[in-house]
Amino acid sequence: MPTRRRLRGTLLCVLVSLLALPAAARAAEPGITPLNLKGGASVDEPSTIASALNGHGWVRMFADWQQVVAAPQEELGEMNTRVNAFRSHGQKVVMTVQAPPPGTDMNSAAGVAAYADFMASLAKQFKGRVSVWELWNEPDGTFWTGNGTATPAAYAAMLKAAYPAIKAQDPAATVIVGGLVGNDFDFVEGLYANGAGADFDGVAVHTDTACRIDAPGVVYREPSGRIGRFAFTGYREVYATMARHGDGNKGIWMTEVGWNDATDLTCDEGANKGTRAKGVSAADQARFLKMAFACVAPDPYVKLVSWFTLQDPVASSRFGLYDAAGTIRPAFAALQSVGDGTGAGSDPNCGGKVDTDKPAVTISAPSLYFTRLVTSGTASDPTTSVKRIELWADGKKVIGQDGGRFSYDWFGSSKISYGVHKIQLRAYDEAGNVGIAETAVRRGNPASAPRTVTPQLGLKVKKKGRKLLVTGTVKPPADGSFTEQPHGRLELRFERKVGKSWKRSRVRKGIGDGGVHYTYTARTSGKWRVYAVLVADAPYKRAATSKHKFKV
Repeated sequence: MPTRRRLRGTLLCVLVSLLALPAAARAAEPGITPLNLKGGASVDEPSTIASALNGHGWVRMFADWQQVVAAPQEELGEMNTRVNAFRSHGQKVVMTVQAPPPGTDMNSAAGVAAYADFMASLAKQFKGRVSVWELWNEPDGTFWTGNGTATPAAYAAMLKAAYPAIKAQDPAATVIVGGLVGNDFDFVEGLYANGAGADFDGVAVHTDTACRIDAPGVVYREPSGRIGRFAFTGYREVYATMARHGDGNKGIWMTEVGWNDATDLTCDEGANKGTRAKGVSAADQARFLKMAFACVAPDPYVKLVSWFTLQDPVASSRFGLYDAAGTIRPAFAALQSVGDGTGAGSDPNCGGKVDTDKPAVTISAPSLYFTRLVTSGTASDPTTSVKRIELWADGKKVIGQDGGRFSYDWFGSSKISYGVHKIQLRAYDEAGNVGIAETAVRRGNPASAPRTVTPQLGLKVKKKGRKLLVTGTVKPPADGSFTEQPHGRLELRFERKVGKSWKRSRVRKGIGDGGVHYTYTARTSGKWRVYAVLVADAPYKRAATSKHKFKV
């Protein structure tokens, strides 16, 4: 019995430990955004989408508010038919509701109230069948009232009215911000500024933006240092904005992602209009699709990646898994291989990373110098690489060097005043964060400083016939007691023996970066010697090398 109790206790501990472990992160689920071409499609949407998504995933539908109001029985009947068909094939539904009736001003209180009432009626009718309500399509684009762009204030007002109206009819439904053009983190910040943070359960973004031809891993930075709005991984900045406002439990819904199969067409919109191809090859389209799922895999807050679209509406728009004539593209098989979202694997190095941390910086400089200040240091950042390190003295920039290592012998330091100065190394990472390391150095006056330091002098002589190659080196003391490079005058003295005395024949003066190289030709036969004498600035003492003797 005691053994059985111990075993039961052990199993209980194991069970408690397992329950305490964090749940495995779910991959973003795949989806498709068909266009409901109403007879123009040559493929059956429910069955074809089910095949592309392997029987599971999402379908994103559009609901046209204006059309429903104009013909409610017909439009709602068709919506019901499609929702039921998709659900019968195993798909969950995201419903995007936009397009106000004529005369409805979404920037007015009346327009906002009308939309909220309409959303309440839809939520009631489709309760338990539509899982996610997406409030508008690209409100920061051209789909707002009169083809205008919503301000964060206007859209926030709509959220604050529609969100509680939907929840009152279907508390289990998820309500998300309508798909934003690119990854519009500034717009999201505006929603919080206008008090709408409690009125959405997630944010939708669209990465199938104008003439996108870059792979998902290609990234650029905004002037602020944030991942670019139109870079694929800019969704990370949207989430970072949400997390800073306490909404880290909410998700990102990528309700449109895609690349145009159009290398033969010229870009006709956006910043790249007329400057490059409109799209990529069909092979790259398929490859980028899988890369997109691998890219988002390390980010469990991405809930959905919905491909835009199932079939091209016209021949010039080639985002579809099928072209306008019904010919299948390689992207179809690529989406099938993604499976439940995990089939593409995970790429933790894809794209840019959100970085708000300053680089860690080290600085090395002597506490006392006399002639020239040598400063060195390093900088590192675990998230993004260090772009540049700059040397600053007393609040003024001296020089900068690219990369994460810095070393500089500052000639201008011989001209600053005697006394204490503040020296900084400022490091900048790719996200624009600045890390600073600083120290105080004192410039001493060589004229009044005691000569207490002995330099290292070296002399090497190579003789070939009458020619001598003489190399003299000058270094700080080996014990590290003073690290400033000696500066002053180095003399190479060549002397010939005449009788019992030595007669100086030639003196080579000068000191370079740590020494001198000199070739000397002894034209007179006899006994010779050469040695070096250093007359350096304080605190260095006068020093000389041993005498090297030779015959000519």
